[in-house]
Amino acid sequence: MTKEEKRYPIQFDSKGYNEKPKGKEIGGIKIRTQSSEPKLLTLREIANLIQTGHSFSPGILEGGCSAIHWTQQQLFPVDVDNEDVNSPILTIEKALDICKECRISPVIYYKSFSHTEEKPKFRLIFAMRKPVEMEERREFLADTFPTLFPQSDTSCVNADRIYFGTNKEVNIYDN
Repeated sequence: MTKEEKRYPIQFDSKGYNEKPKGKEIGGIKIRTQSSEPKLLTLREIANLIQTGHSFSPGILEGGCSAIHWTQQQLFPVDVDNEDVNSPILTIEKALDICKECRISPVIYYKSFSHTEEKPKFRLIFAMRKPVEMEERREFLADTFPTLFPQSDTSCVNADRIYFGTNKEVNIYDN
């Protein structure tokens, strides 16, 4: 099976957004996304949905919308927000250099709704060969990936985390 044919379990919001969702919209996104039927999608299908502003949950939740309902996860996003004013700005290019140094490759990366050239905000999505079904392993991976990237948001590691899509280009990393 080629990289293009491989499918990953993921839950998506049925509604896309042209700008970063706010307030009450976020509650609706969480409910719609985490109560949606998990899908097995290719990287191209995932990229297309993210690029049209669809939020997603990489952790598959069954029977409820909280972390206790987590059953599996194959995709592990890292949220880079460059919020630490005492650290140098981390660009996508520098993040991809870190990936090369660490001999890891994201499968997808994209600029978030609120990305600017002065303050880059983006996500890197890493994929495991097969779904992780042990909570301890999920926690280890979710905690470890962000530590590799200065300026990442290390609080974005919970099993029921929702990630917003974007209105910008989504890249499938071809290494």
